Amino acid sequence: MYAKIYEKVDSLQRHELDLLERCGQVDASPVRPDELPAMLTLARGAVPGVNVKAVTVERVYRLHPECIFPFRYARRIVGGIAFLYLNDDGLDRLLLDELDFAEPDPAVLAPLGEAPAALYVWALVARGRATGGIGNVSLRLREAPYSFADYYAQPATKDGARLLAQLGFQRENSFQRNLWIYRRLRKRMPAQPAEAPCCVA
Repeated sequence: MYAKIYEKVDSLQRHELDLLERCGQVDASPVRPDELPAMLTLARGAVPGVNVKAVTVERVYRLHPECIFPFRYARRIVGGIAFLYLNDDGLDRLLLDELDFAEPDPAVLAPLGEAPAALYVWALVARGRATGGIGNVSLRLREAPYSFADYYAQPATKDGARLLAQLGFQRENSFQRNLWIYRRLRKRMPAQPAEAPCCVA
């Protein structure tokens, strides 16, 4: 059913995040432990204001090893995306501007195997070929246990805001300044009417 929904709206939403296809030239499998330093260096160099410590990244990674995805092209890391998978309390704190992004409280993070309440884009670096990795990660996050959680992000640059808009994000009204949200496509599709019961005289 979900695949059919995608087909129906494909012609209308060319850049819809939940419709992006796999890019075979880019590997976006979850990060390996030995790649964590390179990912942190990449984020610090490309995203203004990143002040997360290596020990914090390692702690978040240990809680949920699928939270960081390097974008690898020709076996070289050319970009990547990192998430904070928030539970219900974490989503509330995000909307109330009470979340510490530099040192996130483990109590607000959903562990591996648990369905998160929100997918917060902790960092995103994607230019040129690296943007193909976004589609690969999107495919993974359409599966359980992530498929019902909306994406949230705060762009740090004008280019970042432009990319979010192209992917279907919109500004969210909250206490958190410059918070953007992507409502999952399956939540926006109208409910199908139930079939009328068959009566036999």
